[in-house]
Amino acid sequence: MQKRLHNQLFYLALTGYGLLIFLGNWNHVVQQGIYFNQYLPIAKHILSGDGYTIHSGSQILYPLWGYPLLTMLGELSGSPIIFLFIFQFITCIIGISFFYKFFNLEKKLWHIPLYTPFIALLSVRWPDAIVATLLIIIAYYFKESLRNHSKKYAIISGLLFGLLLNFRSEYLGLLFALAVIAIVSLFRDRKLYFNLFVLTILSTLFMLLPWAYYSYSINKHIHLAATNGGGVLYISLGQLPNNPWDITHSDSVAYSVAKENGVDDPYSARGDSLLTAKFLYDIESKPIAYSEKIGYNLLSSLVRGVYIGEYSNIIEKGIKIIFILIFDLLLLMTCIYLVRQMKRSFILSIVLTFILYKFALITLVQYEPRHMNTIYLFLFGTALLFLNNRKSATPRN
Repeated sequence: MQKRLHNQLFYLALTGYGLLIFLGNWNHVVQQGIYFNQYLPIAKHILSGDGYTIHSGSQILYPLWGYPLLTMLGELSGSPIIFLFIFQFITCIIGISFFYKFFNLEKKLWHIPLYTPFIALLSVRWPDAIVATLLIIIAYYFKESLRNHSKKYAIISGLLFGLLLNFRSEYLGLLFALAVIAIVSLFRDRKLYFNLFVLTILSTLFMLLPWAYYSYSINKHIHLAATNGGGVLYISLGQLPNNPWDITHSDSVAYSVAKENGVDDPYSARGDSLLTAKFLYDIESKPIAYSEKIGYNLLSSLVRGVYIGEYSNIIEKGIKIIFILIFDLLLLMTCIYLVRQMKRSFILSIVLTFILYKFALITLVQYEPRHMNTIYLFLFGTALLFLNNRKSATPRN
């Protein structure tokens, strides 16, 4: 009875604090050009029967259709902004509930303010909001599949991962990382783990079949991801200040280079191939500069931290400074705990895989504060295990 009352009080406080962040960040600007110029027009064109397009008559392969379809449901409701606000708020609460399931931790009221980066991420109209919640849910079901040797949970985690890949393409590489872990598990004489990994991977690929079929119908090539990868890779070189490639980190650069090479849209299939080739050529010609860019992005992630929302200038700066310090501290505690405990728990390798993969993305490709928010719950949870340092709190196989 007392535990039930505590849970009710916790979720009541969490709801109140969450609403405070969501309403405070109502007028957010970040990524809203993409929402109003891409996601919303696509949703309207789908409903009007024009197909998956931004401009009538031209079917597109970027952006992925996960968030536009979600926006379409909002358009059907009469107010996509209100719909997404409610949907993502509920998703936020669900994500935090799965956080406690995954890490097997007790709910504490003092945890709530520390969820600010996760809640802020969920308050913005962008695919990252859905991805962040799906990641923690996927981790939970994957953990349960390994712990209980459950094929059902392995399939569920795979289907959810496939759903995630319909929102953001960059996590496709994580699928290959899981395949590597599967092979490692086979060599470590964990054949059952290997079978569960394979089930997860196959279930994930199953969820990518609709996009593969759609892309084939457009240009007779199978794509498992959106076609903006080359553009992102190329302009990411511009994140290094005074870089030798003379590239600015801006979409306008991708458009300029594409047009110079006879391609109208840098985020089309042709543009994707062109800019990927240019990215590879540039890093091959200036490998030292690229290594400097990697180091710069890593340092930026430690100095700039996570996205915490957009409020009045003084409040935002204060919260930002606090959470830069918190982020770095969580990262430090996570590293220490994983080094000490990972050998005791194969499950913790899942957490390490997610974290390392994200850091690989932000260093090798591009970093923005919002990119770190998707792994914030994993850092926070592992840091809490570090603080608790209790045997019962360590996830076991």
